[in-house]
Amino acid sequence: MPGPMKTLGSARYGDLMVKGKGLWQSQTPSEFLSHIPGGFVGLSNYPGNPIFADPINGSDLYDGTLPKRYGTTKEGPKLTFTGALAIASAKDVIVCGWGDFIEDGLVITQRGLKVIGFGTSGLLRGSPLFIGTLGGDILTIKADDVEIVGLGFYQTVTAKCCISLAENPAHYWRNHIHDCGFAGEVANTWGIRAGAVAAEAPYTVVERCRFYNLTGGVRLNSSAMVVQDCHFSVPANSQGIEDVPTTSSRPDRSILRNTFKGLSDTSYGVFVSNTPNRGELLIDQNHMVGFVDNAHCCNLIGSGKAGLLGLNYNNATAMAVV
Repeated sequence: MPGPMKTLGSARYGDLMVKGKGLWQSQTPSEFLSHIPGGFVGLSNYPGNPIFADPINGSDLYDGTLPKRYGTTKEGPKLTFTGALAIASAKDVIVCGWGDFIEDGLVITQRGLKVIGFGTSGLLRGSPLFIGTLGGDILTIKADDVEIVGLGFYQTVTAKCCISLAENPAHYWRNHIHDCGFAGEVANTWGIRAGAVAAEAPYTVVERCRFYNLTGGVRLNSSAMVVQDCHFSVPANSQGIEDVPTTSSRPDRSILRNTFKGLSDTSYGVFVSNTPNRGELLIDQNHMVGFVDNAHCCNLIGSGKAGLLGLNYNNATAMAVV
């Protein structure tokens, strides 16, 4: 019989029960890893050490080595993500418990770091939730091979984003963001911005994420970047994805199998800035609902730009392949 559900405040870590014990009730890092089923977001085979953060019952006086505190030792979860990040090394795993991390200006520089949220869903509430209130981007990735999974991000600061990749003069490769939720509450907030004039994030993959009430869900400006299997709820004067290559040497960008819901006559599903060369961008198998016309589903419609759109749908009608 499974052991009793572990309840910490309003968190329900016992939802994840393996071998009669909730993962969050594990008493050692090795026990924690051994209880995770094979293939569970790759964590059981990850080469680094686990570091735990719990915004409800943690303390930055604890060492981060255990998911809960036992006795009077300092072995236990960190209270803040800042505290967990400060002790992380390359290829480590930061495991975030359910609750609100009211932090921003966080910068990942450890190559191969994995950040995983343990909650009831991969969407905003129900997940470990990062809330930006202090004036900066919530999380900036300045490393290769970083993976972010199962977290929620909520940006409250104008002109800032939830996750920023390669927005300084350096390239960062093969980052993976999946099963996360993103939302904002003020003008000109973004979910994920990837790439700037002098830098890009090649081979980044964004998949199975949800984007709500943002000026832009994803800003796509990196070679071989893929956004796939995501959902975008697009408010007025906004776009789900903005493709904005700032140079002519960022080929093989792909927007695949996403759904877009337009909430206004001024909503765009995909907005393509500049003029991509043929074959540099693929938009295929996406479903648009609620947009005023095909040109608002994707502004390439009727633009004369060729070789970029595959088979996409506006409601139940196939749009032109151009």
